[in-house]
Amino acid sequence: MNSIIKRGIQGIVPIYGANGENGIYIYLNDGEAIYMDKSIRAFLAFLFHQRRIDLYALRQWTSSLLHRRNGLPLVFSRELVLVPVKVRKPIGRADGSEGYISLLHIEDICEKDDQTMLRLQCGKEIISLHSRKIVERRIVLAQFILTMYEKEAFEWEGFSYIYQNTMYPPKKIRLF
Repeated sequence: MNSIIKRGIQGIVPIYGANGENGIYIYLNDGEAIYMDKSIRAFLAFLFHQRRIDLYALRQWTSSLLHRRNGLPLVFSRELVLVPVKVRKPIGRADGSEGYISLLHIEDICEKDDQTMLRLQCGKEIISLHSRKIVERRIVLAQFILTMYEKEAFEWEGFSYIYQNTMYPPKKIRLF
C-alpha cells in the first residue's frame, strides 16, 4: 500500500466487477492502473488510517469552510487533494458513485458526446456523469480547501517555531 502512495495517485475510480462486486481502479503517475477488490470507502478509510489522519474530522473541517455536506474534497497532503467526481450510477444503497481525482494531476476538462471527460497527466481519461460546470465548481472548491490547508499548515509551522526557542528549555519530568 505504501508503494502505491509513493508512486503517486492520480485517480481512484470505483467500478463493478464481473459478478457485480465493488472494486476500484487506482491510476498512478506512471500510467499504470491497479485493480483492488475493495470499495472506495474502505480504501479511503485505509489510506487515511495509514497516515493517521482522521477522515471524520477532516470532513467536518472541510464542511465548515465550504458550508456543504456532500461532494467535499479530501486533503491528504499538499501534493494529494482529492476532488470527488460522479463516475457511475450506484446499483445499491451503499454503493459509492463518486471517484476521486487528484487536483494537481488534472490536465484538461472537455466535453465529448454530451459527456464530461477529465484527462489526467498520466494519459487516462475519466468520464464523469456531472456536467462540466459542476466539475469545474468542485475543482475550484478543492483549490480553496488546498489554500486553507496551506494557510493553517503555515500557522502551525510558525507556532512550532516559538517552542524551538532556547529561552524555554523543556523541564525534566520526575517519575516516582
